[in-house]
Amino acid sequence: MLGFGPFYHMFKIVENERAEEFDVWKRFGEGQGTVDDLDRLFKDCKSVLDYPAAMYAEQVYKAYPDAKFILTVRDYERWEPSFKSTIGAMNPILAAANQSKLTPTIRGMSSWWMSYGPLGSRTGETDLRQFFDKHNELVKKLIPPEQLLVYKVGEGWSRLVEFLGVSEPSEPFPHINDTNDFMKVREELERATKE
Repeated sequence: MLGFGPFYHMFKIVENERAEEFDVWKRFGEGQGTVDDLDRLFKDCKSVLDYPAAMYAEQVYKAYPDAKFILTVRDYERWEPSFKSTIGAMNPILAAANQSKLTPTIRGMSSWWMSYGPLGSRTGETDLRQFFDKHNELVKKLIPPEQLLVYKVGEGWSRLVEFLGVSEPSEPFPHINDTNDFMKVREELERATKE
């Protein structure tokens, strides 16, 4: 819609069955990821969003210091229930899943998420509010103001297209989320917990 596709996102990894990419993200979680790794992961993409890249803002910025960054923000009180009912609900499902019944890609996602996703066992984070605040503050301190748009979900096109230097589309601003993609993954995980 704005000309920044194709994009990189966790559900694209799953959709395209690129299990090996989760091994690369694990290396980032262990502090061993490289610029070459990011170049390979993002080679066919014009933009990057959400997890797993969002967990490594510092590494992505160091690799692409001239890139523009958009930090989407919401009030914590609205974000928390949304997170807990979608991707945050994955932890107990993943913990209960029979990993041998999962596809290699879902197994890779499961392993990365449980270790390095928000509140993952290897992140050192245990408090969701603290994780939320810490991430937002890190991005605001890390990215120079002229390269960062702090964008409140629901603002519409104006500030977004101005920041990106593109024309405003004639279509209304979309109100789409990843719930449908998430539910497909969740269904596979829930099947694996019953087998």
